[in-house]
Amino acid sequence: MVTFTIKDYALTTLKRLKLFLALPNDGGLVSDDVLIKWINSISSEVIKLTKRVIVLTTFTEEKSPVNSRKLILKQRPIISVTSVKVSGEDITDFHQTDSSDLQGILLRDCGWAYCDYIDVVYEAGYTLPTDADDVFTLPEELEELVFNVVADLMALESKEARGLSSVTEGEVTYKFRSFVKGRLNSYMSVINLNSDICI
Repeated sequence: MVTFTIKDYALTTLKRLKLFLALPNDGGLVSDDVLIKWINSISSEVIKLTKRVIVLTTFTEEKSPVNSRKLILKQRPIISVTSVKVSGEDITDFHQTDSSDLQGILLRDCGWAYCDYIDVVYEAGYTLPTDADDVFTLPEELEELVFNVVADLMALESKEARGLSSVTEGEVTYKFRSFVKGRLNSYMSVINLNSDICI
C-alpha cells in the first residue's frame, strides 16, 4: 500500500489542516492520503501562481548596473544577504529596511550605476509550517487559502463529485487543477502578497 507524505513545499501540515477544519484524527469522509495529496497539489498551484520561490532558499543572482539607489532582486522577502560584489569587489555600503526586504530591494546611497556587474548571494522566502509547526514566517493567509480550498473539495466529495479528487502522486488531473485555479482566483490579492506580481 502506498503511503503519501507531505512535500517540503507544502503550505500546511495534515495536523494543522485537521485542527483548522475540525476533522477527526482517524477515519472520516476523506482519507489522510487524499488530504495529503490535496495539500501538496493546492500548495503547488499556489506557488505557481505567485511565480516566486516560497520556500526559504539561498540564491546567487547576477544583476546589470542600474541608475538608481534601488537594486531589485528576483526573490523576496529577503531574509539575509551573504555577499554583494560590484565588478568583482566585495562591498558593504548597501543597506536594508523591513520594507525593502519585503520588496526584494537592496539600497545603496551612491547607487548601482558605476560598475560592470553586480553579484548578490542572499536568502529569501519563508519558513513553512512543515519546517516548524508553531514557528514559521509564511503569511497565515496563504495557509488559510489551502484550508479553504480543501474544505471546498470536501464539500464536493460529499456530493460524490469524485472526478475532482482523482489525484495521483506527482500529478494533478486537469479537472482538479481547473477547480483549484478557479477557486484561487478569488484570492489573488492574498497571493500577490502586497506586491506588484503580474499573474
